[in-house]
Amino acid sequence: MFPTPSRPGPPDTPGTRPAPRGRALATGAALSALALGAGLITAVPAAAAADTPLISEVYGGGGNSGAVLRHDFVELGNPTDAAVDVSGWSVQYLPARPGPSTRVQVTPLEGEIPAGEHYLIRQAAGTGGGADLPEPDAAGNTNMSATAGTVLLVDGTGAVECRTAADCAADENVVDVLGYGAATIFAGSPAAGTGNTTSASRDEAFTHTGDNAVDFTVGEPTPTNSAGETATEPGGEPGEPVEPGEDRIHDVQGVTRTSPLAGEQVTGLPGVVTAINAFGGGRGFWFQDTEGDDDPRTSEALFVFTGSTTPDVAIGDEVLVAGRVSEYRPQAGAQTITQLEQARWTTLSRGNDLPEAILLEEDTLPTAYAPSDGGDITDRELEPDTYALDFWAANEHMLVRVEDAPIISPTDGYDALWVTTRPDENPTKIESLLDRAERPSPEANVGDTLAGVTEGPVYYSRFGGYLIRATTLGEHVSGDLEREPLRETARHEVSVATYNVENLGGADDQEAFDDLAEGLVTYLHSPDIVGLEEIQDNSSETDDGVVDADVTLDRLVDAIAAAGGPTYEWRQISPEDKKDGGVPGGNIRNAFLFNPARVQYVDVEGGDATTPVEVVEGERGVELSVSPGRISPGDSAWNSSRKPLVGHFRALNRDIYVVTNHFNSKGGDQSLHGVNQPPNRTSETQRNAQAELVREFADELLAADPRANLVVMGDLNDFQFSRTLDILTGDGALINPMVELLEPNEGYNYNFDGNSQALDHILVNGALAGRIDYRIARINSEFHDQVSDHDPQVLWIDTRAGTSPARPVPVSPRPAGTGMPPHATEGTTGPASCPGTRSTATTMAWITRWEARGCLSWEVRTAHPREANDERTAHRRGRLHRLPHRRRAAGGGPRSGRRRLPGQQPRGGAAPGRADHRTRAHLPPGRLHRPRGDARGVRPARHRRRHPPGRPQGRGRVHRTAPALLPQQPRRAAHPLRDHGRRRRARPRPQLVRHRLRRPRAGAHSRRRTTVHHQPLRQHQTVRRTDPRRPRHRRPPLADRLPALLQPDRRPPQRPDRRGPAGHPEQPLPLHRPGRRRTARPPQRVRRRLRHPRRHRRPRLPPRHGPGHRPPGRRRPPGRRPGPPRLQPRHRTRHLRPGGPALLRTRHRLPDPAPGGRPPPRRHRGLLRRPGRRLPRPGLEGRTDRRRRLPGRLALAVHQPRRLHGATRPGPRAGPHTGPGVLSTVNGLD
Repeated sequence: MFPTPSRPGPPDTPGTRPAPRGRALATGAALSALALGAGLITAVPAAAAADTPLISEVYGGGGNSGAVLRHDFVELGNPTDAAVDVSGWSVQYLPARPGPSTRVQVTPLEGEIPAGEHYLIRQAAGTGGGADLPEPDAAGNTNMSATAGTVLLVDGTGAVECRTAADCAADENVVDVLGYGAATIFAGSPAAGTGNTTSASRDEAFTHTGDNAVDFTVGEPTPTNSAGETATEPGGEPGEPVEPGEDRIHDVQGVTRTSPLAGEQVTGLPGVVTAINAFGGGRGFWFQDTEGDDDPRTSEALFVFTGSTTPDVAIGDEVLVAGRVSEYRPQAGAQTITQLEQARWTTLSRGNDLPEAILLEEDTLPTAYAPSDGGDITDRELEPDTYALDFWAANEHMLVRVEDAPIISPTDGYDALWVTTRPDENPTKIESLLDRAERPSPEANVGDTLAGVTEGPVYYSRFGGYLIRATTLGEHVSGDLEREPLRETARHEVSVATYNVENLGGADDQEAFDDLAEGLVTYLHSPDIVGLEEIQDNSSETDDGVVDADVTLDRLVDAIAAAGGPTYEWRQISPEDKKDGGVPGGNIRNAFLFNPARVQYVDVEGGDATTPVEVVEGERGVELSVSPGRISPGDSAWNSSRKPLVGHFRALNRDIYVVTNHFNSKGGDQSLHGVNQPPNRTSETQRNAQAELVREFADELLAADPRANLVVMGDLNDFQFSRTLDILTGDGALINPMVELLEPNEGYNYNFDGNSQALDHILVNGALAGRIDYRIARINSEFHDQVSDHDPQVLWIDTRAGTSPARPVPVSPRPAGTGMPPHATEGTTGPASCPGTRSTATTMAWITRWEARGCLSWEVRTAHPREANDERTAHRRGRLHRLPHRRRAAGGGPRSGRRRLPGQQPRGGAAPGRADHRTRAHLPPGRLHRPRGDARGVRPARHRRRHPPGRPQGRGRVHRTAPALLPQQPRRAAHPLRDHGRRRRARPRPQLVRHRLRRPRAGAHSRRRTTVHHQPLRQHQTVRRTDPRRPRHRRPPLADRLPALLQPDRRPPQRPDRRGPAGHPEQPLPLHRPGRRRTARPPQRVRRRLRHPRRHRRPRLPPRHGPGHRPPGRRRPPGRRPGPPRLQPRHRTRHLRPGGPALLRTRHRLPDPAPGGRPPPRRHRGLLRRPGRRLPRPGLEGRTDRRRRLPGRLALAVHQPRRLHGATRPGPRAGPHTGPGVLSTVNGLD
């Protein structure tokens, strides 16, 4: 069937090296094809004599639970009559179902195999096991599977490139192959599967037929080396009396991680038995010396390994032990454990007190975990007071205890509990040595407690580093942890979720679908868009060539609907078979679920497993070339890894682009507890390359449409502070809400070895940064009955706010602060007093909120690119995007797990520059927010007309602040009340900007909500009604509102008089346009009100005093000029003309003029409300003589009414005011 292999040299030549054997394997399909073609092959061919070394036995269960041997091994046999030199050859191992990127594990060989003898290669060991192997001829660190795998004998040391049986059969360097169990690479057909107590071996004659199923049988392992030695039971037993020796346990342990006496025989080590392991294949006992050497670097305890034999000792026995010192390494890269093998002991006494255990408290372990010098730390002297890893090594096998230990990880099904004494440090693992039948391991959640004392010796695990093998286990006390649902999605929001469903396949039990559906419906409230990771094909893990996943997704959709959720639709792209990694045969991929009742999917045909998605220009603007699509699927960065899935959604008239990812896993990285510190993270290289490709796509999309709404999410398999996330979020391209919104101790969604960490993320671009909310649903990672090992996350997008523009605008100054926020980067822009400002071409400008360092507030301000050079919309170039409030816990602190994004303020108190903590959004000094449209993104029909230049556009009623409240700034060439020509509609209507202090009852005067500010508004700022659906009622009289506006805590800062040109004080502007005479006579409607004073009863006036009079008891400071008389206000809204600006006035009566004063003109008597009031110097034009501020927001101006119909601007003031006049209080008007 196969080509005849080449024969070695003459048999009488010892040590002759054979030529490479020909192809010795083929797939079952190939064999079937040959059989059908010839029509003659009906049975397995007869056995042939082999002329090269062969694989004679394979065992992969070493060190497993119940294993008979501690190490895996591969045995070779030489069926020839001469010794064969195998130097330069290798034994290579592949898992049962290798993928294109599966790493081949190579063990080089040396020496020769005697004629007719065996050659033993020792591989990795497990944590348990029984007998030791005989002295091996070669050694490796390959951790082989106990049930299925492929072993190749290769002429050479280079790793083979074949990943299928056909390719390996065609490789001329492959000498022999054995596939056992469910292996996909084999010769003929695979041998039967093995286990922890069985191996696959040839017969003594080295029978070779080319069919693994015929040549190998399953039986008891019989490892034999080239010297003919076989395995021996290392377990000791009480034998001849052991005499006391000179060595003590601390001499055996030494001051490093390995023993200075490794490989030597020691005798007479005294100690007391502290614990016994009577389970599995790694049985034995711990004993500890009661007299130490006071050196904190040396341990005073040892483990005596007895294999699969339970030792005949009891806790409290005093013993003398003799044996051989060995260093046991659980797996490659792990630290070693010093122990005694082939031991014998003598019991001196029983029932002795145990040595005092080391109490682990909050300050017991150092804060630093391991040295970071780099490289192997095996021979480095221990520093137990500096590093936690050294602390455990220095106390190896010694008794330790914890009291009332909080559990910080759910039980994982392996009888392990993770506890801690300091929550911010690495945890401690506990495994029970108690009888499982009498004391089963508890099913614990995060937050539970092991009440009382937990005690046992320190040991090292291949999976979790150092741990406590508990002989005394505390009582499990439940913490009553419950799953809490997230909030529901509002009508104006779009919810986007990501969920790793952990290998969900179409052939799985219905329970898995029901549990996932319950989580999505009950705890996530059926998000509008769901990105799924680890969706398997219809046949789950069966490797049958099926790649479709329609059954898997349909079953999940049906389960969601049955649980009370919506009927989702889904989108996905089936991968190529065995090209996307994961469980062999599962063909995992990413997918989308979306609710068609709220979200529309934009389908673009053409997406498949190999076609990349691109950003193109379409009829409606920027579009995707295919939707759904995959990002650069042909790039080598995605070898044996899931390709990102890109989708285009339209919700509430907003286009949203979503990219769901599942980056390369951390498998293959070195252990955190291993001998290499810091550990080498080889998988990070591929994740960085994947992040670069996703970042390139995001940059391309945002360059084409800077206002695009982009969400990048999924299982990124890396932390928020990693290089992978830095690539995605660098320069502010994408923002991580987990970092910006959550407290640091809440930023986790995965639990590994008791460490809470974040592997799943949702990132957004700057267009969404100011209008999102984000939460993690704690429904899996903290519970032992989890349906997945990942917690889902939900992002809410508020569609009421306008799309964030792309161009950053200058940032206003802030009070001085010091230091740099933790997330700030170099090259930032903005004031030096508030560092951390980042400015990019695609996002926004920041001022980071860092209260401890003096910065006032976060602020996100941008400008629309189309308005950059438009003078008509210059007043709208700066915008503040407000953010939702965060609730505060008792005591005023921020609620746990919820932090504020830029611009966001709590309800518990106002930030500096705010008028009232009850305002509905954070508005920093001088900035107001006005969205571009309503909740659906459509401007109401009544506001779609063409607006005059300079008039702000938008929905609802738009008000303009008047110049009296403007800050100090140069006078504009054209005043905002005069720069619109003669069109009456172009004149804005100044209104009082106020805050509604309480919700009005039904039928109240006003249902309007506006906002009030401490600091003055800037010129051309606008404020709108927040609810245009409410009816427009007349505002109540100003007298009813004035007490709330004049509260002392709202008193604005005083500012000095501004000076106009030539040093003259600025003059007020007339309230009419130049060149046109306007009468000040109020319309008839107002005059009728003035004739009925009972409707608005006038307050009682104070006693009449002359100008400059001060009441008794109050003295004017020396040198101060007399101020204006004290007045009692009266409030009235006046309209100079129908449709004209409405003036909110507070008119005051002044004392009578001095004797001889002239009465006012008749046409002005109506303004004084009562005849007989006199105005001195009636020829003056109306202008401001003196300006004051009452407590609150109102500006006072004393007007001398002369020629009120005048059309010219008043000149400099001629002289001081000497008589009474009309004192008018106007909001925002000079």
